[in-house]
Amino acid sequence: MKSKHVAVIGAGITGLTAAYRLSELGHNVEVFEASTRVGGSIKTESFGAARVDIGPSGVLASRQSVVDLVRDLGLNSEWLSASPTSNRRYIFYKGKLNEVPTSPPKLLTSSWIPLSAKWRFVTEFFRRKRRESEPESLHALIDRRLGAFVADVMVDAMVSGVHAAPAKSLEAMAAFPILPTLEREHGSLLRGLIHLQKSRRKELPQHATTLKGMLNLRGGLETLPKALEARLDKIHLETPVHAIKSLQDNRWRVEHQAGVSEFDEVMLCIPAPHAARCISGQSTELANLLEQVEYTPLGNVILHYNQEIETPPGFGYLSPGIEGRPILGCLFLNQIFPELIPANATVLRAFVGGQRAAEQLALDDESLVKVVTNELEFILDKKLPRPQHVQVLRWPTSLAFYQPGTSKHWEEVEDLVSGLPGLHLGGNWIGGASVAECITRANTLVSRITSSTEP
Repeated sequence: MKSKHVAVIGAGITGLTAAYRLSELGHNVEVFEASTRVGGSIKTESFGAARVDIGPSGVLASRQSVVDLVRDLGLNSEWLSASPTSNRRYIFYKGKLNEVPTSPPKLLTSSWIPLSAKWRFVTEFFRRKRRESEPESLHALIDRRLGAFVADVMVDAMVSGVHAAPAKSLEAMAAFPILPTLEREHGSLLRGLIHLQKSRRKELPQHATTLKGMLNLRGGLETLPKALEARLDKIHLETPVHAIKSLQDNRWRVEHQAGVSEFDEVMLCIPAPHAARCISGQSTELANLLEQVEYTPLGNVILHYNQEIETPPGFGYLSPGIEGRPILGCLFLNQIFPELIPANATVLRAFVGGQRAAEQLALDDESLVKVVTNELEFILDKKLPRPQHVQVLRWPTSLAFYQPGTSKHWEEVEDLVSGLPGLHLGGNWIGGASVAECITRANTLVSRITSSTEP
């Protein structure tokens, strides 16, 4: 296989994974990052003795791409499993926190779920699958298969914590492609999920069979990008890329803060608006498509208390849009990975803004903290003490908005990129925003480069 000189622009988890995989295959890789650090949204900070992930809070053990990467980096001994208590999750509905059932028997015996919703659930197997080929909203898919209660309450709450957007505004094929795929291939969501679980159990490698549920690493999730950084020789921090241009010999010129370099392949693993600026001199049409990518503004308010505050045992809670609450939900971080937070401390991480209340991010820090504190006092039915540490985070472009038409938009982008040999696009705006989906996208891009180098 011929070695290539590859530029990876962006040192988030997509770019770092791609760079690592390519370098392991013998390619000469250089990474360009505009900021002072690698990892993108994956970041672990210290609040006293507590280690707090202020980006993604963990990964799922069922995601093969993550398991493989951690294994290959020699980090298997660093896996940290979530507390069994964290399996309990809540939805705020009709004035109180209701525990989410984690199995069909629990759903059928749950007192807060109406009988009509239980009937829709048990009869889902016999419902006809959709024949139309046009993508539908996530809400429409769930309403059609499982009924209005599941769509309006359970799923809408869930996606507020994943995409910070109402289920009615999300395209199912873009936001959760597994669901329409399962219906199409198995005729039923539940039948498809049963088949998927069996397949995943068979496919997991031997060393991973003990890993279940939510996982982290002993130093926090930032351990992963730092381990990738340590494996790479050429990472240029504080070196933004201004433009890329194809040359006559199918090579690419990269104009960056430190000068100009030439490469065989270029991988843009940065937010869509930044990628648009980089490619605008090469393809106006592609740049225009990238500029059309919309983002969901999201905020976090992290409250660290140097004392134990009683919260419901579990992962945290989310609120569906129909409740009209001022925040999307809150994680009880000290109950998820207690090894990262001292026993005498409490860390609450609240989500604000999103598509429901983007205007909240215009509030100053003090006002935003007050909104969160007042809501948590209402939800938990107690007066909260003054926190030891407070951190307010605003991410105007943290999550791409997977609105109707997104999957078609991705196809249009891919079609244009296919006409530009040597150019590849990654990042959390295309193909999924989770850590696992970004790593999977990186592996896909690496496969495209390596297949083009084979004789």
